[in-house]
Amino acid sequence: MADSPERLATAAAQHNSHLPAGSVPTGARQQSNSVVLHSEGEDDERPETSKRSHGGIEGANADLQKALAGGAGKRAREEDGEQEGVASAEGENDVYMGLFLKGGRLGIAVYDECEETLSVCEIADGSALGQDMEGLRMVLFQVRPTLVVTNAKPEKALEDVLLDPGEGIEYNVAFAPSKNFQYISCKNLLLQLDLRIFESGDTDADKRRRISSEIDLEAKEGVSAAGGLVMHLQTSKIVDDLSDSPVIPISRVKGLRLDKFLSIDPQTLSSLQIFHQDAHPSFSGCGSAKEGLSLFSLLDNTKSPLGRRLLRMWFVRPLLDEADINGRLKAVSFFTQPTCHDLVGSLRNLLRGVKDVPRILLRIRKTTSSVGDWASLADSLEALFQLREVCRQFAYDVGLDENDERVPAVFARAHDDLNAKLHNLEVMLRSMIDFPESAQAKRVSIQPGICDVLDERKRQYEGLGDFLHSVAEEESADLPPDANVELFVLFCPQLGYMVASPNDESKRSLETAPGFKLNFATNEWIYWKTPRMEELDETVGDIFAAICDREFQLANMIRTKILEWHDKVLEACNVAAELDCVLSFAVAAVERDFCEPSLVNEPVLYVEGGRHPLCELCTQTFVPNDISLDAGSPGSSGLSIITGANFSGKSVCMKQAALIAFMAHIGSWVPAKSCQVGLIDRIFSRVQSRESCATASSSFAIDLSQVPCTDTLWY
Repeated sequence: MADSPERLATAAAQHNSHLPAGSVPTGARQQSNSVVLHSEGEDDERPETSKRSHGGIEGANADLQKALAGGAGKRAREEDGEQEGVASAEGENDVYMGLFLKGGRLGIAVYDECEETLSVCEIADGSALGQDMEGLRMVLFQVRPTLVVTNAKPEKALEDVLLDPGEGIEYNVAFAPSKNFQYISCKNLLLQLDLRIFESGDTDADKRRRISSEIDLEAKEGVSAAGGLVMHLQTSKIVDDLSDSPVIPISRVKGLRLDKFLSIDPQTLSSLQIFHQDAHPSFSGCGSAKEGLSLFSLLDNTKSPLGRRLLRMWFVRPLLDEADINGRLKAVSFFTQPTCHDLVGSLRNLLRGVKDVPRILLRIRKTTSSVGDWASLADSLEALFQLREVCRQFAYDVGLDENDERVPAVFARAHDDLNAKLHNLEVMLRSMIDFPESAQAKRVSIQPGICDVLDERKRQYEGLGDFLHSVAEEESADLPPDANVELFVLFCPQLGYMVASPNDESKRSLETAPGFKLNFATNEWIYWKTPRMEELDETVGDIFAAICDREFQLANMIRTKILEWHDKVLEACNVAAELDCVLSFAVAAVERDFCEPSLVNEPVLYVEGGRHPLCELCTQTFVPNDISLDAGSPGSSGLSIITGANFSGKSVCMKQAALIAFMAHIGSWVPAKSCQVGLIDRIFSRVQSRESCATASSSFAIDLSQVPCTDTLWY
């Protein structure tokens, strides 16, 4: 990139102390100029150099860049493009799943790269998978893996599901060698992982005992699925491909409990409009799909990407444990109190500052992070600390203590578990990284006063422009008196310091000048090496590269320190995400006039003044409906038959009952005056017919396939 005279005029004037030994700036009889050459994309990184430059040097600079096309500058641009591509390609969390089916027993393993956790389970009863393995399809829908790994010759039932998982489920499939799924080798591989529960000096027996407290090592299919998945990720270098270690980062192994969640298939989620995606228009066509009018969009008042992702997980995994559901309902009830109005507003404003920290940490670990990632991490750590302080201040103002029964678990965790030492990390980041300078330079720049060597290099670099101008004057002074040639001194990465002159008749005077050796030439400029240029290469060198190298070393030290707190930071993010979801429910409960449901361990559903949460938004007048279902009373079947004219609201009433039960199981308040809900383990529906020419089934057969066997559960 050529430097204009105006830009070159901003160079530092102090340079005498940075001259090579024995060099003194002198006057020049011929016109002289200087410039620092840099690659495209670095025009904001290199300082301008000489306030006495003329337009001619811009041509020398641009001409040299053109001559070097495909060299260092091109490689630097390609590397920058690759870095940006890696960072921008980060989408959803990278979640990988391993499946191994043998003899009706299905092993499932899930690896979350951001959380660095490996979850393992085994479905021992083949009949529990349901007809056509609908249970597995539900697991795929809930987990939404990026990649599914299975053995090279899977059983036909598993292969059919993997190749046709159902609508809205997309992933890649890898068929790994069957030897990767051998039970003994897979178990040994799990024992070789560097887990937090392992201690230094543990024998194999100690490791086996510790890992057995988390997962069942005797569940052969589950262990085989986990081992096969880990082995495939290691050998294919899909995870952490910038690391020299062949071992993927796994800090925790845990059991995957499928029986803790209410089962609801994707068809029912669509029929009840719990999720509904609308095509979004764009200049180039249809555009990406966005959430339309749905129950999720109605209850989604989250302020952070962490909260929105967790809320979606709550929707696809409704709870079955009464204590867990009541814990969420208690939290929603706490934040709907009038005394918490200001608290809710303050917390939601702070949650806006919590960015997608798990993905940022993932990019930092892979060394693909951008300056914006570092700034977002510092802002997020500050917001997490402020969340803790706001909760502590509120507890002090209203007289709450940790033993108070009114305090929900999520508030107590925000009060106590948000580690104050996270504030030290944020202070360290801001004290060591110069974020305004980093944003301008498009790389991590270190604050002054951190490293004396780095500060000295930067002072040298700031005076490099005037220094090169003085060197150009010295070169001009050494020419014969009759030489009438315009000289410029410039620096090019990898080629070093050079003298440039116009490619015209004046070049003859330089061909015989002592010490001038032709380096190369272009149509307009000639580039020379002189003893003074060789001395500069040895004594001064590439100051900018030295600055970048030192700042990279310091940034790597910061990176190592941040990763030491990886688990603590993720724990704090989990607290913030849960708090964001609970606050979202509380805001919806107040704005929509919802009531708190009462959970009972009986097969009943009593609703007084129930409303359809979506239908009431689309009509001027909505008539509430009462629902009374009791399958536990003598002589009662728990079945209701609804009759009425077309367009009288029969379907709305049925969907309303299902939605109220669903909302209660995710811990949300419900649209009714009062509500009593019994715990249920599955929601069935047969509302919509989804036909396709690609499906070799009649309409009647498709409808029958949507009516599952109620006595077959997959867990």
